[in-house]
Amino acid sequence: MNYLNKLTLLALSFFAISVIISFISGCKDNPTENQKKLEPIDFLPASHEIEGWTKSLAPDDYIDARDSETLKEIVGDNYEVYVAHHFQKGVKQIYEGKVSDVSEMLELRIFDHLSIDHSQKLFHDKRIAPTNNYVIWPNVGDEARIQENINETTIDFYYDKFFVWISIPRRWEVSGNEAKNIAIIFAINVHDKITRLYRP
Repeated sequence: MNYLNKLTLLALSFFAISVIISFISGCKDNPTENQKKLEPIDFLPASHEIEGWTKSLAPDDYIDARDSETLKEIVGDNYEVYVAHHFQKGVKQIYEGKVSDVSEMLELRIFDHLSIDHSQKLFHDKRIAPTNNYVIWPNVGDEARIQENINETTIDFYYDKFFVWISIPRRWEVSGNEAKNIAIIFAINVHDKITRLYRP
């Protein structure tokens, strides 16, 4: 191998090493950059990601809220409570599936409240927090609870700046425990997505 070829090979080697180092450095930075870009929609389960459940395509069964007016379409008159706790953006998605072979719908809402301090205060705000028929659930989020009423099972939790709310009808003709278990599966799925993507 002549001198010129050796120099060319050496230059290519240094170039390859610099590319690898740049790539590794970039990988370190990417999670932080990705965190800034993540939105509530990024944590929604895809259709069939939870077996037997798909996103509804009906009008108004998906709402992407980025202002108080659209937020009101999701949470109704309680929207002012969310705004008071620094609501940034949010999403609502209805899922269709079956509970004990009966067609059912589950509603999932995810909101961005800028910081854990704001999401925590929203979680404890007496204007939206349940007052009875609920239990603290230690399995997801920074804090979580499950509320069971005659008509529905609700799970809500916050993790860092994100507040999550899940509701599924609870009918006497089907198993209330099965409906609750499906809501739990959704809650764990969203929690795992947030912890994996927001804090890689």
